[in-house]
This record gives sequence, C-alpha cells and structure tokens, in this order.
Amino acid sequence: MSEHLQRDLVAGLVMLDARDPERLAAERHARECPSCATLLDDARALATSLDALAPPPGPSPLALSRAKAAILAQLERAHLSWPRALTLPAAAMATFVLLAVLMPRVRDVAWTLALGVIVVVAGRGAAALVRNTTRDAAFALALGVGTSVVLGLADVDGSGEHHGPACAVLELIAAVVPLAAIALVAWRARVAITPLGMATVAASGALAGQLVLRAVCPGRQLDHLLGVHVGGVIAAALIGAAIARVPALVTRAR
Repeated sequence: MSEHLQRDLVAGLVMLDARDPERLAAERHARECPSCATLLDDARALATSLDALAPPPGPSPLALSRAKAAILAQLERAHLSWPRALTLPAAAMATFVLLAVLMPRVRDVAWTLALGVIVVVAGRGAAALVRNTTRDAAFALALGVGTSVVLGLADVDGSGEHHGPACAVLELIAAVVPLAAIALVAWRARVAITPLGMATVAASGALAGQLVLRAVCPGRQLDHLLGVHVGGVIAAALIGAAIARVPALVTRAR
C-alpha cells in the first residue's frame, strides 16, 4: 500500500479481523509511514476505550409497559374493525334462532334457557373473534357444549324413533353456515383466527341447530340424544378447529 491512510477509514480498518488483507496492508504501510502509524494507534486506542465502556442500560419496566400498551392498543383497534365482518354469521345465527322460536311446539323452561344460552354463546363467541381472546372463546365453547349435554339429558324418556343421519346433517348445516361465513371473511381480510375461535363459531351454530331439533326430532332415547345431538355439537367444534389449521398446513406444504 503506497497511499496514505484516510482518517475517516482508519477506525474501520482496526475493527477488521487481524488476518484481513486490507488491515495487514495498512499495518505494513504504517511501519514505513509515521503519520499513518499515528492514525492507526489513535484508532486502536479509541476501539479499546469503546470496548471498555459498560453496556447501555436496558429499558425500564415503565418504558416496556408503555410500549406493550401501545402495541396492544394497535392490535385492539385492528380487531375492533371486525364487527361489520360479523354481520353475515350473526344473521345466520339469528335465522336459526328465529326458526326455533317459530316452531309450534309448546315451549318449556329448558327451551327458554336454551335461547338465553345461545344468545350468550353467540355474544361471547363474537367477542372472541373481535378481541381474539382465548378466555371468551373457551367460555363460549364450554357453555355451548355443556348446554348441549344438558338439553340432551333433559329430553330422555326412552321413546321415539332414531333419526340419526337427518339430525346430524341439520346440526352440521347449522354449524357450517356461520363457520363458512367467518372463514371467508377471515381469508379475504388475511386475518388469522385461532382454532378455539373457529370451534366456538361452529359450536354456536350447531347449538342453534340442536334447538331446532328439540322441536322437530321425535327421538328421545339417550344414545340418540348424546350420540347425535350432543355429538353433533362436539363434531362441529372439532371441524371448526380443524379448518382454522388449514392455512398453516398449506403454508408448510409450500
């Protein structure tokens, strides 16, 4: 190296690996050039001083909490843009509830309670989708499946004929309508919904279908009510959870 070292590049040279060709060439040149040797010595001293400095302090707990609050607020605003997207599944749910109310069969206490439960399950399920919270989804799913079991046990009297396929199909149709609507909206909006959230949507629709079956299904045998009616709600929840995992599986396959 015959040219003199540039002052603004010397600091970078001393940071290079000791066996780097550019650094070796600069050091060879500095042995014959006092001014460049002085520049290299000053750069080495500066690097040593920087290495001796204590690491910068980390952010305080208050700063971390403020940053966390700001990020959560942005996520909350993003999820709060969902209510309009929930219009179609909410309308589907309301349709099934309306069919149940208009059925000519005599209503009893269990019927009234079931209607109230559907409203709560649909509300908490919608909250789970809007706020993307596991707590809301778990509550809605547990309440929906639990109510399905209670309705099944309350209807047992040992009489009636089995109508398993028809009952299962009706419950799954009731589950698929809101489930398909939510899946379509999520796909178009590029929003990921947790398996628990999708299971909640499907179970809510199947529970509404079970309420309709309470009026039209003559089967009152325990194996039918638990195997088909309650089993339909559980199967719908599992289908919803499985559908939520499809995007991840497709991504892995690519």
